[in-house]
Amino acid sequence: MIWKDNSQLSKEEIREDQIEAIKTIINIPLKELIGKNSGLVIYPNKVRKETLDQFVIKGYYQNLDNMNIQTSNLIGVISVPVGEGCSQTIYIGSRFDNNEKQPFLIYLLSKVFGGLFIDWKTNNSQNDFFDILLILMFFDLLKKQARKGFPRFYISRHNNNYNLRGKLNLNEHIKLNVPFLGKVAYETREHSYDNNLMWLIRYTFERIKLKHRHLWEQTIGTDKSLRDISSFIEQVTPTYSPELFYRRFSEMNKPVSHPLYKDLEIIRKICLQIIRDEGLNIYGDTSKEVYGILFDVAWLWEVFLGNIIKEIKDRPFEHLIPGEQGIKVFKVEKSINFYPDFISFERKTVLDAKYKFWRENKDYDDIHQLLAYMFISGSNRGGVIFPSKSPSTYENEKFSLNTPYGFNEFVKISFSVPKTEEDEFIELMRKEEKVLLKKIEHLKP
Repeated sequence: MIWKDNSQLSKEEIREDQIEAIKTIINIPLKELIGKNSGLVIYPNKVRKETLDQFVIKGYYQNLDNMNIQTSNLIGVISVPVGEGCSQTIYIGSRFDNNEKQPFLIYLLSKVFGGLFIDWKTNNSQNDFFDILLILMFFDLLKKQARKGFPRFYISRHNNNYNLRGKLNLNEHIKLNVPFLGKVAYETREHSYDNNLMWLIRYTFERIKLKHRHLWEQTIGTDKSLRDISSFIEQVTPTYSPELFYRRFSEMNKPVSHPLYKDLEIIRKICLQIIRDEGLNIYGDTSKEVYGILFDVAWLWEVFLGNIIKEIKDRPFEHLIPGEQGIKVFKVEKSINFYPDFISFERKTVLDAKYKFWRENKDYDDIHQLLAYMFISGSNRGGVIFPSKSPSTYENEKFSLNTPYGFNEFVKISFSVPKTEEDEFIELMRKEEKVLLKKIEHLKP
């Protein structure tokens, strides 16, 4: 069963064999879980502090009749050790999805990681859901890494030929070249793309192609940059073979520690998780290792909306990213900054993405936040964009603000999540994206 984010779990949603896993991770902040478990990946790599302070689950548990367990904004898959050599896997999906195929969540993932929709109809199991998360992120990270360049590491090569140009390997020389006929066994150190990490990436490509051919054809077949990356990796790893890969696999468990290649360590971990079911011991003593992949679904919703809003003609809205350029609160050099998700100085409008069932008579903190954004930015309109299970409408719900200042209105902009089965789901989501664009375009100065 897939749990829903930001929800209180009922005893019907918890299997007895998950109880030990729950006790292991309940009330532990994400930052602490990541620090103790190298196999746990959080995406994106640069995580906001409020995300790191979240719990995967929080509350208390004594027994199925005496418990209060709440999920958070963290969505994904996490495998928790529950005994010697045993583990239990917990799946957390979107509360806006009505079934375990998670069409809404996978649509968001597809649009954020690559821009194309992944047809999930051929993937019914929870393990396939996990694989889709991993593969989409793997492709997204590879494309980002390709823009920065792939790594060349120093590697040792064993040679046996007539041209000595390295360190003599005496033991190999005696084994291979007695009686002496002119060849010499020696070792060289080369700065090369043909290294363990690139082998691991190449093997992961082959694994995806074999196990998820439909997904491979959808992505590689339509994304030229991925095809170019796949071809490049094949060209620069001429010594690769599956047999040698298995022989050298233990070396690929070593983390990438070079400070310049921090993002490559995430790629290495995701590769290991994609190939995890082949009987390879990917994390050493797996009985003690929590592994999986998690991300903040509020961040995912914000990025999804950002990709839609930038399609508005002349791009009137800026998408502000925490840690980058914000709006200064005080007229001093080292002022704190505000970061409304989307702002248009031209239209005097600030908008915030809210991944929740938003209610104006309930979510007071959000209203306080938007009023502060409006005041400090000189905007006369503020609003929230949120997913909804209500029928689609072209109209925004508007409220006049009771204030002596220049603020005029507060708007609720809903995005209707289709309730239909998957055959129509993609078309209805695309239609709703166009409806959302119209709603935001109507927010004139």
